[in-house]
Order: sequence, then C-alpha cells, then structure tokens
Amino acid sequence: MKMLTKKSQKAGESNLAPPRMERAAAPSEIRRQVNHAFDRLWQSLGKHGLAGAVPQLAWPAMDMADEAGAIVLRLDAPGLKSEEVSVEVTGQLLIIRGSRSEQRQEKKMGWYRHERTTGSFYRTVPLPGYVDADKIEARYDQGVITVTIPKKPGDGPRKIPLAT
Repeated sequence: MKMLTKKSQKAGESNLAPPRMERAAAPSEIRRQVNHAFDRLWQSLGKHGLAGAVPQLAWPAMDMADEAGAIVLRLDAPGLKSEEVSVEVTGQLLIIRGSRSEQRQEKKMGWYRHERTTGSFYRTVPLPGYVDADKIEARYDQGVITVTIPKKPGDGPRKIPLAT
C-alpha cells in the first residue's frame, strides 16, 4: 500500500488551497466498496424494481404540468404508431402502454441483413381525487403522447393553515 504523501507545490500555485493527498487503495478495500455498491443496488431493486434503482432508465420520459384547468402529461415515444399506444383508466390509475415489434430484411449483392427491433413500455400515474377521470383526453402526434386530465371545478388541493 502506498503511503500518504504531500504533493509538492509548483511555481505559481497559491498557498491558500489545502494540500492534496493521494492514496492508492488496497485491492481488498476496492473489493469491499464494489460489494457494498452492489448490495445497495440489489436492495433497491427488491423495493422499487429497476426504475427505482436507476431512475434514468424509466422510458419514455414523462413531463407533468399542472395547468389552469387540467393536469397535462407528455411522453416522448418516437417511431411508434398510434395503434401501438394505449391509454386507459383503472380505478384511480392512469395506465399508458406502448409496444413495437419490427423486422427488416435486406438482400444485396454479396450480403444479407436481418434485424429485429422490439420494445415496450408501461407507465402508471396515480390520479388525484380532484380530477374528472371520465373526461380524460389522449392524443398522439409526431411521436409525442399528450394526455389531458381535467380537474373538477371547485375541487383541488387546498392549503391548511398551521395553528400556532
């Protein structure tokens, strides 16, 4: 194991910055850190699935906006056809699904290419009690799924004053 050493100051460097210390970790320490990282990953997978462990893997990304009289969701799903997307309400859940299965073959002089593309997504959004689920509208235009969830007039979140 390499001992901690103080890095020498070069010409023109300020004395105000604390000295930088370097240390090479022992292989057993690296292994312990990697094992610890994987333990945390597997624990998180058990609780939340893959999207809970690595949120950036949730696809498609979804924007949610609270507009004047409605909540508007927008999901990017380029390359899908409108018949490959479904939007439904079950109880207090909005479910948006999409899937694609495509095959391509090319035969040209001297070579042959065969590709398959498959993929699907499934997103659920809990609906608050102050929306009108019977009037939800969904649209698919140029690769963007837009779902408009109207609010019930007069309903909605309200502030509760704190007693002191």
